[in-house]
Order: sequence, then structure tokens, then C-alpha cells
Amino acid sequence: MKTILVALNATYNHTNPAVRYLERYFNDKHGSKATCSLYVREFSINDDEESVLDTLIRDKGDIYAFSCYVWNIRYILDITSDLKKVMPDIRIILGGPEVMYEDHLFYEINKQIDVIVRGQGEKVLAKLICGDIPMSRFIEGETLSISSRPFIYDGISVFDDNKQYYYETASGCPFSCTYCLSGAYTKVDPLPAERVIREVDAFISGKARIIKLVDRTFNFDDRRAYEIWSHIIKRYNEKPFNTVFHFEISADLLSDKTLKLLESAPAGIFRFECGVQSVNGSVLENVRRRSDISRILENVKKLVSSGNIEIHVDLIAGLPEENIVSIANSYNAVYDSGVSMVQLGFLKVLKGSVIRDEAERFGLVYSDMAPYKILSTSHLSFEELGLLRRIARMTEIYHNSGNYIGSLRYISKEAFDNDHFGMFRALADEYETRGGFKRAFSAKENLLVLLEAGRNTLKQNARSSDHVFLMFRDLLKFDKYRYDARSEISELKMNMSSRHPDLSEDITSEIRRKFNKVKTGRMRCERYIFDVEYYMETGVIRSGDHFVFYDVSLPKPRILGSAKI
Repeated sequence: MKTILVALNATYNHTNPAVRYLERYFNDKHGSKATCSLYVREFSINDDEESVLDTLIRDKGDIYAFSCYVWNIRYILDITSDLKKVMPDIRIILGGPEVMYEDHLFYEINKQIDVIVRGQGEKVLAKLICGDIPMSRFIEGETLSISSRPFIYDGISVFDDNKQYYYETASGCPFSCTYCLSGAYTKVDPLPAERVIREVDAFISGKARIIKLVDRTFNFDDRRAYEIWSHIIKRYNEKPFNTVFHFEISADLLSDKTLKLLESAPAGIFRFECGVQSVNGSVLENVRRRSDISRILENVKKLVSSGNIEIHVDLIAGLPEENIVSIANSYNAVYDSGVSMVQLGFLKVLKGSVIRDEAERFGLVYSDMAPYKILSTSHLSFEELGLLRRIARMTEIYHNSGNYIGSLRYISKEAFDNDHFGMFRALADEYETRGGFKRAFSAKENLLVLLEAGRNTLKQNARSSDHVFLMFRDLLKFDKYRYDARSEISELKMNMSSRHPDLSEDITSEIRRKFNKVKTGRMRCERYIFDVEYYMETGVIRSGDHFVFYDVSLPKPRILGSAKI
């Protein structure tokens, strides 16, 4: 019997650890059997369905097993329907969190499916495909401790630089949030720190680019986290590497000792994703999330101030009894912490979650189809959720991209009194006016939306003047030239000649002498009406013409130097 084990990832560069665990267990236990074999196929949900179907049919399997998640279940059901029509004698097995809670009604709708494995599938799948147990509609998995599982990447000597590798060091979660399936498993089953350290070393030695740990709360045990982070820092200090480790953490669990360690981490080796969800205590109680919000925000600010770790903060819109005012407060609170990414997500009322059982109590209306997105709540209308989705899109384009740091800081203060939520709402309105939610905008169009939104909101502010707008325009220009100094945008143009009469020949010649390796025509000078570099460092306006020299010979421009008049 030939089995094809299929993974359909969210994007092409992701890797699926589940199919690797299944493959590894099968090969270790049954790989020598001549009567059964297993092969892995990995695709993306962005791949053409006909191409994927063609590949699977040409594999000529007897059994096809699919790893099912909320993001790929629709694709899987579509493709398995066609697969069974072309190959009616095959058997199709589904497993994974998205099908754990299905019942017999699922089979009435999806007649092409033969078996659903509920829970961990290593042992059961191996028995099924070797004929050791009969196939039946629902088969319960058999639990394996995480320590009994192998390191699934140990056969790789050099990792693919284009891939993001998923890695688990602890199953379960210390929290019991009602919207999360992990909330049902409050007992954490961790790998010992010494094993994690060995496996981390393997990633580093193999030159993996990005390792994303899927642990729900990596620092559930502060001492264990300290030991592992300390080793990674020490390893880098001994010999620098390019591997980046992405952790999901609870910032309120970080001890002062661990914070001090993290301050010493080399820049760029750690990324932290901090789940806040809301700063409204009563809302968090509704979903049984235990958090010390004040300590979370305090520790996040400490991490941000160190400047060496990229910090993402997660919020969830649509939680029970949270209205748009509360969400705006949460948004502003996390934005004020200075994090590089604010991820405004939306509640998914997952099958098997406690919150689905409580949906009627809280007035939650959600889609019947995966990913079961929230449509409205007793405190949040469909229209308000639509606005929040537009604000989330603006946050991705303008804040999370890192392309508009100075101009966003300035306009938020001058036009919105640091109501960041209000600023992104104004951006969303301007974006919608220009048709931005109907098609993808270019970088230039995105910039012009911000320019026009800034102009309009500053006009409405009685304290603002034309000079204030010109400073905003200069910061927007400075932001733009940090990532693209080759092209010009007429709406940002001033006198940008390096032969500006106020700019002495001594200054230009000194700049050219100092950077004489820059080819003629590859250096440009931009004039600003205040010291934009000082503002970016301090947030303080220092008036007076300021000239910045750029090397535009590279795709991303480099600032060569600057001069003040």
C-alpha cells in the first residue's frame, strides 16, 4: 500500500512539522516493511489546484492523508472531492485540529472522506496504512509525550535559506483562554532545556534562516527560557550567525533577571510575539485569560527600549463584550509601547473551543465556514468590524512595514494628540476614497494617501500652520528616501539640487572626498527645513535648513552624511 501524506501550508516558505512527525514515526517503526510505504508531498494553499491535483494523481497512491487546519480545510475538501472522482478506489484520511471535532454530519456532506483521525496520529496512521487496524470513520489517536518524539530536522546538514522552519519545544499551554484550542490542554509538556539547546545548535550549525517556535507560551517557565536564551546569546557571541529565532511569549512572566539578559542579546537574533489581546480586564475575564496588563506593557516597553529585539504585539477584535472604544484604547496602549508591529487580528470561533459553546450567551455571530470569522457581537456591529479590518490593513501598510516611522509619529502628535487609532481611521477613510480597498496600491499611491490624509487632518487642527504641514511633508520625504532614494515624487519636491546656493562648496566637496568611492551621479542631496535626523532620534524639532546626502547606488539607499546651514 502506497500512502501519500499531504501538507498544504499557508505560504510556500512554511514547513509543516506535523507531516514530518508522522513520516519520521512511520519510517522508524514500519519503514522496513515491503507491504506499505509513505511519501510526503508539501504544497501551499496559493498553489494552483489543478497543478496540485495533477501531481497527486500521478503519484498513484492507494491512500492519501491530509493535515487539516483552519486555513487549508476548504482547499483540502475541494481537492479531495476531485481526487476521489478520478481515483474512486483510493482511501482518504484526514487528521489535524480542524477535523478533531467533526461528527457524522461531516460525512454526509463530504462523501469522499473515508477516515478522520482525532488527536495525535503517529501511531494510528502507521497502523492504518500498514493494515494493522481496520479503517473506520472516526479513529482516536494515541498520545505521545513530546520527549518521545524525535528531532524532525536532524537529517538536514544545510537548511534551505528560503524556508521558515517550525519547531516545538513544549506542547500544551499554561493558560485556558476560551477562544483557543490549546486552552483545553492546560498542562504543559516541555522538552528539557538541554535537548532544546542541542537542537538549537543544529539549526545554527545548519545555517537555518528563520526558526519559528510554535510553543504557545515559550517562557511559561522563566528559568528554562533564561537557560535557552542565554545559550543562544553565548553561541552568537562566540561566533556570529544569521539564524533568527521567533518566540511567542507572555511578557508579564519575564523576570527582572531575564529582562536584563535580553537587554544584552545581539540585535536581530530574537523576535518576540506578545499576546495582549485586550487591555480591558473585564473582557479578558470573559475569555478566562489571566494577564497582568500593566506588567505586560511595562516589560514590552523595556524590551523595545533596548532596541535589539523585534517586538510584535497581538490584539483580538471581537472578544465578548468589548466595544470599539475599548478596542481603540487597547490599540493606543500597545502602539504607545513603541513596538515594531501591532497585529490587530479578529476572533475566530473555532470548532471545539469553549467560546463556541458560549457564543449565544455573548451574542457572537460568526461564519459557518472556516476560518469561522466573527461577523458581529452584542457590543460590536458588522460595520464596526469592517472599520477595524480597514484599520488593521492600514496598520500593516504604514506602521508594520516600518517605512513611515517619522511621518506617522509626527502626524499622530500634531493632528491627533497621539490618538493613533484615530490616525489610522483617517488613513482608512482616505484610502477608501481613493479606491485602495478594491485593488492593490503601489508604494507611491500608499505614500500619497498618507500625504493627503496628513494635509486634511492638519487643516482641521486649529493649532496647525502651513509650516507644520511642510515639516510633515519633509518627514514623509525622509521616510521615503530611507527605502527608495532613486525615484522622485513631485508632490514631495522642493529645491533638491546639490548646488543649492546656501550649501557651500566646502561641504559638498568634503562629502564627495569622504565618500569618493560613490560613483558620479549616484549621490544625491536632499534639503529639509529642519533637522530630520535629530527628530528621528529624539522626537524633538530643531529648526534650520538641513541637507542629507544619499548613496543611491544600492537598492536600499545609504545616508553618507549631512550638513546644516
